[in-house]
Amino acid sequence: MMKALIEEGKSNGIHLFEILTQLDPQTAEKLHPNDARKIQRSLQVMEETGFKPSEILAQQNHKPRFESCILWITTDNFDELNHRLDVRIDEMIQRGLIDEVKAMKAIDLPAEIKNTYTKGIFQAIGYKEFDAYLDDRSASASVDDPRFTECVDAMKRHTHKYAKNQITWIKHRISTQIPIHQLPFDDFQQWDRDVLLPGLNYATRFLNGTLESPSVNARAHPMEEWKKYPCDICGSSSNGIKEWQVHQTSKKH
Repeated sequence: MMKALIEEGKSNGIHLFEILTQLDPQTAEKLHPNDARKIQRSLQVMEETGFKPSEILAQQNHKPRFESCILWITTDNFDELNHRLDVRIDEMIQRGLIDEVKAMKAIDLPAEIKNTYTKGIFQAIGYKEFDAYLDDRSASASVDDPRFTECVDAMKRHTHKYAKNQITWIKHRISTQIPIHQLPFDDFQQWDRDVLLPGLNYATRFLNGTLESPSVNARAHPMEEWKKYPCDICGSSSNGIKEWQVHQTSKKH
């Protein structure tokens, strides 16, 4: 039944987001209308299972299945963090990143999979930044080529952003479900003092049952947390009631 409704909507030229909105408004509320990959995935779930993603999510138990001890090496020095990421990227290039991208480009797959950068390994940072550049036969992949340098800089920027998003995800998603023990670390000379020894101490106490877990602030149900709150004044959209409340007092609003 669900698959037939989706196919009927497609055949009538209805936008995929509109189809999702009609069939599962709760899921549609948390997605941007232009987020084609997630919209298509939501429709695919309905086609394959016959259930709405919101129904599946509502039935899930969001509590961890096992007792967990997560150690998170953190830093407040984002300049140093970005520097470390840049050094790692430079090392990746030296060790053959460009050859790896060329090998990925040689894979015989439809262009809509490889060129949209939204599926599988082709989403990876490091592929899309060099894809168009390597189509040029004159591309030298040399630091003397300004176009190559631009690709490297783009990869570094996107990696910085991804790292920042990961930190936000851990703080506002993972840490609200599972206790996390933080290990602040800024000085490589103090690795043993700041990371190794405290980490071993946490792990030993966890295994023998004497480790007290840090408090966890339970979060709202996922569907409610990601509900869209459109702003009629400035045209923006907020995810969840907390983001909406912050937006209402922001300069942008």
